[in-house]
Amino acid sequence: MAALPRDVRAKLVSILKDDYEDCSFFLAASRMLTGKIEDISAAVQNSETDFENLRDSIGEIGLLISNAEKRLEEVEECYTKLVDALAESLPPKT
Repeated sequence: MAALPRDVRAKLVSILKDDYEDCSFFLAASRMLTGKIEDISAAVQNSETDFENLRDSIGEIGLLISNAEKRLEEVEECYTKLVDALAESLPPKT
């Protein structure tokens, strides 16, 4: 298996680190959504939780889903750029 040329490696690192910050925004958005769902689960189990607080918390899920979807689109863009960069580095077929 051939090693990646230095310039290709640099291009991939640039895409991951500089352009998309290792997709850390998607990870953060996912954690926020998961955390909110865990909070709601705990609140539902708590007999002292009132309707308004539960309703508001459930409403926040929609905002968190929207944010996670936006960040997932960024992950897809990152993936596409990585694939394109690798494809561009392939030697021509003879």
